[in-house]
Amino acid sequence: MTKDCIVIKSKIREIVDETGTKEIQNVSEDVAEALDLRVREMIKEGVKRAEKNHRKTLYGRDI
Repeated sequence: MTKDCIVIKSKIREIVDETGTKEIQNVSEDVAEALDLRVREMIKEGVKRAEKNHRKTLYGRDI
C-alpha cells in the first residue's frame, strides 16, 4: 500500500499511555495500519451520508 497514513503513530502511543496501563508497553506497527483502514472507511461512509442528505459539507454527525 503506497497511500500516506492519515493516523499519527506517535499519538497512538500517547493515547495508550493516557489509559494508565502498565501491561501494554509496546504498540505494533500494524495498529496504525488497521486504524488507518477503519478511519478511511468511516470517512467514505460519512461522505455517502452527507451526499444522501444533499449536503456539500461533511459533519461529525455523518461519521
